[in-house]
Amino acid sequence: MQSQKQPADHLKVAETLVGRLAEAGIRYGVYKNISSITDGLAGITDLDLLVAADDAQRFREVVTALNGISGVPCRFYDNAVAGREDWFVPDSSGGYLHLDTSFGLRIGPKFWKRYGALDYESVRDWQPGDLFSPALARVAPYEEARIAVLRSIFKLTLWPGRSWVRADHGSTVLLSAALPAGESSCILKYQFGPHEMTCRVRQRGGLVELESSAVRGLRSAVRAHCGSSSLAAPLDYLVHLARRTIYFVAARLTQASPGKTVAKRTIRPTGIIIALIGPDGVGKSTQTGRLVSSFQKKFRCTSVYLGSNDGSWMKIRGKLRAFFRRGRSPAAGAPSADKSPRQRKERGKYHLLGAALWRLVIAVQRYAAIRKAVRLAGSGAIVITDRWPQNLEFGMLDGPSVPPPQAMRLAFLVSRIERSLYRRMEQFKPNLTIHLDADFATSYARKPGDIEEADFELRLALMKEMRGRDPAIVIVDSRQAMQQV
Repeated sequence: MQSQKQPADHLKVAETLVGRLAEAGIRYGVYKNISSITDGLAGITDLDLLVAADDAQRFREVVTALNGISGVPCRFYDNAVAGREDWFVPDSSGGYLHLDTSFGLRIGPKFWKRYGALDYESVRDWQPGDLFSPALARVAPYEEARIAVLRSIFKLTLWPGRSWVRADHGSTVLLSAALPAGESSCILKYQFGPHEMTCRVRQRGGLVELESSAVRGLRSAVRAHCGSSSLAAPLDYLVHLARRTIYFVAARLTQASPGKTVAKRTIRPTGIIIALIGPDGVGKSTQTGRLVSSFQKKFRCTSVYLGSNDGSWMKIRGKLRAFFRRGRSPAAGAPSADKSPRQRKERGKYHLLGAALWRLVIAVQRYAAIRKAVRLAGSGAIVITDRWPQNLEFGMLDGPSVPPPQAMRLAFLVSRIERSLYRRMEQFKPNLTIHLDADFATSYARKPGDIEEADFELRLALMKEMRGRDPAIVIVDSRQAMQQV
């Protein structure tokens, strides 16, 4: 058990949250998975909270004040129901507290949680926790068993002629803990308006069973309590089947084409763009991959490359590069011996025009990639970009190329079009920009020969100028080990 005065770093955000909720007088408590509550507070699993419906808005304000992020699941999934929200509260160690929050318990068949069967006030026994002060409220084992039965009644298959039905695995653990010491059975009581319902639970040979007639009665009572019609039972089955089928297809499409369909949780109301910027050899691609892998566990997350050495247009750029190289003389700085001055001048024009066209194709591809990143973020995704174009310095850090002389009119015109695209790109800004800082020795050790030391230092100077214009840019020392970065 952690000390109340000095909790571990990953528990400090939980302690702060508990204190803020107590100060605001918000009625809430942990209502399931009590045995793993410490793991939930540490961010290892989610923490299931039942919050009074009247306190919903104040709860959101408290969590938002702690930089909480609201996640929106795929609308066809089981947990995409009214009155249920996912909140992620970050801590100082780089982890987060996942709050699976219900403003009134929603139950029903899988993929169709349409019935509101329980609210905060319906729970009779809340117990204080002993990890923090003020205490984190949690339900007593008996209350947890009552909730577990309600959550399972629409999952169970009731066979004709059978008096008992076996509880599902998750409920078995909770119901076993709710049985009085030395007893093999107990009766759980429920109140739906003026009507009281009971459900007998028994344990036989390590299995927990529920009375079939009680399960049927609870289903009818829940539907009547929520004002459902007599067609509710077949409607539940049809909607459940349709939603489950749609989700199954969407999940398979996502596996076949990652990032194209929404099968992960998204961020409300819009997503976020995180840009990693730095010279060659500082670990941009490595950290982009690691961030995507980490975020994908909970959210829809994808990466977008904004450099010049990848992309769907590489074949076009390759041909232009070949055309660009045709204009070079046999030796750098030496005129071709078998060409006249006029021929050399014409080849120089081709050389500059090919280079300008090549850079224009790169600019068009970057502009399209930025629009794609903005579009994905608008749909609620987390987008990690490897690089982000700047428009401060020619020829560095994915900015516009150095323009050719104005005398080369056609090449200069193409260069002007390229620069206009970079001015358009300026209207799009990442939500978070991270500069990966390192020294030349680190860059050379990782990618020897990719960049000269003088060019490396020029890029660092430009990054410093960018930070002067935008103090919100975050600096990360990339000389550390990959995991530390």
